[in-house]
Amino acid sequence: SYYVKGDFKQAVSILKQCAKKNQGKGIYDYHIGKIYLDRKDFKTAKVFFRRSMKKEKGFSLPVMALGIIYEDQGRNKQAQKIYKKFLKNYPNDTLILARMVELLFTQEKFAEVIKYAERLSDYEPDNLNLKVKLGILYKDMQQYPKAIQVFQNLLKHAPDNDKILYYLGAIFQEVKNYEDAIAYYGKIKQESGLYQDSSFQIAQMLSLLAQNEYLNTKEKGDRHRGFMSFVDTKIEELSTYKVELSVIKAAYFESIQEIDEAVDIMESIKEEKAFDNEHRFYLASLFEKEEEYSKAVELMEEILDAEPQNAHAWNFLGYSLIERGERMSEAYGFIKKAVDLKPNDGYIRDSLGWYYYKTGDLKKALKEIKFAVEKVPDDVAINKHMAVIYSQTKNFAKAKEYIQKALGFVQSESEKIELNEALKLLDQNRIPASFQSK
Repeated sequence: SYYVKGDFKQAVSILKQCAKKNQGKGIYDYHIGKIYLDRKDFKTAKVFFRRSMKKEKGFSLPVMALGIIYEDQGRNKQAQKIYKKFLKNYPNDTLILARMVELLFTQEKFAEVIKYAERLSDYEPDNLNLKVKLGILYKDMQQYPKAIQVFQNLLKHAPDNDKILYYLGAIFQEVKNYEDAIAYYGKIKQESGLYQDSSFQIAQMLSLLAQNEYLNTKEKGDRHRGFMSFVDTKIEELSTYKVELSVIKAAYFESIQEIDEAVDIMESIKEEKAFDNEHRFYLASLFEKEEEYSKAVELMEEILDAEPQNAHAWNFLGYSLIERGERMSEAYGFIKKAVDLKPNDGYIRDSLGWYYYKTGDLKKALKEIKFAVEKVPDDVAINKHMAVIYSQTKNFAKAKEYIQKALGFVQSESEKIELNEALKLLDQNRIPASFQSK
């Protein structure tokens, strides 16, 4: 009361008297520390918080107050050290557990935070916000069964919660259980902000299921019809996302080698406002597969007219010529321009390496594509290029290593089949001739 009235000295004096008469109690030094903290005298506040902690070992309020000072000063390691030391002796103090969880969570120290979050959850079973965090932690640490259990339990409390449904959909999608993923995503209501993205995810998974069906049966069956019906319905329903949904549709036809159908779909949306350079690149790549090179070049020229410094457009032009084995010096010029514009771009340096491979300089080719794979380690084509070059230098063990890496990242079933065939040939110290032009 004295402090609220502005009598700082009297307030501190009374608290000190109380502390003197109650030697084993830390509450009085804690309140003195709070007064100094309120006055921005952090140094003195820390002195009294530490004194409080020393007097009453299990008293968590000064521990938290001292930790928060360090957190506010950006000294998270020091705060964490204080919390850890206290929890070592008092592992079930929910106040400090909660603070520790919050601190580690914001620092994205997911592996470390789980044990504290689990312990806190045991003591606060009704803390749904904590359980959501715990579920996210399990997901990020790829502990999928635990994440699924947490979110499914949460769903009992909130069966229509769009975030919980989305998390469950994402987890099942991650483990390639597409049926359950589609079911959870499909429960998200149209008024949710997650509805559009969940629709895209469903479309992607239906596409993969339809691809698998076609590869296994060589027919367009129920999966195909289900995918087409869903995408066409969503194009009507989400008209502002017509381009994005049409791209998913085109990519499906590309995956089953109906390139002409994919081209028709992409050309049908060329005049849409949302059709951008990324879509021009994709359409150009489809024209390349159809060997309609002039149309692909025309699209790249459209991009370069608007963006003369677009490194990827120059790279596209150069790589296209290399693949066809035409005008190699001109191709080198295009790629060199792209490299000058974006020297650290892995895709562009891969093109330069492929130029060197095609012109017989394996040493330079290996150097460039090694650089590329360091920049883009999860790209299937770049890993395949590495395999080709190593096979040419008779290092078949290394070639096999990069095919196996490519297999870890590939999405298309047809490419998986091709890569598995390559592995069999590499066991015989050979590599498919088709790889050498890809």
